[in-house]
Amino acid sequence: MNFKVTGRLLPRSNPTALPIHFMRDMGKVAVEISQTGAVRSANADERLAICRGCAEFFEPHLERCRHPKCGCFMRVKTWFHALHCPAGKW
Repeated sequence: MNFKVTGRLLPRSNPTALPIHFMRDMGKVAVEISQTGAVRSANADERLAICRGCAEFFEPHLERCRHPKCGCFMRVKTWFHALHCPAGKW
């Protein structure tokens, strides 16, 4: 089911790919933490603000990205410097 935002439908993220994307991203986070010791990106709030302004993919009531290559909960994903926006916005 797609959700309507501002009168248009959001794309669906691929539910079968979500576990694969999750594991890939957790691997990147583990490497980042082992190398830098940092857990939270300094610009996490700025990244989340960019996500919240994205009418194309952002699902506001869940704070989730509906990009076909993502599907992540952005409040968590924006914390990590090693992770990025699949739409190239940050």
